[in-house]
Amino acid sequence: MNADPRHLSPEAIRLAFRAASGRVVLVTDDLAAGGCPDGTYRMSAVEFTVAGGVARRGDGTLAGTTITLIEAIRNA
Repeated sequence: MNADPRHLSPEAIRLAFRAASGRVVLVTDDLAAGGCPDGTYRMSAVEFTVAGGVARRGDGTLAGTTITLIEAIRNA
């Protein structure tokens, strides 16, 4: 589970831990822009913008997370 509150609501994260106690694995799809300030970045041929810690492609879809695995653990 990616415990990024921009991907999953805090309620969904809590529900996953209750429903699968002891079986939850935390992962991250942290982008190269993780921890970087807001701005426009490129990863291969994909350009995305980070604003308020949220990475989105030009069409508005999430491009990945900007939180590190330790931040995901804190969120969990």
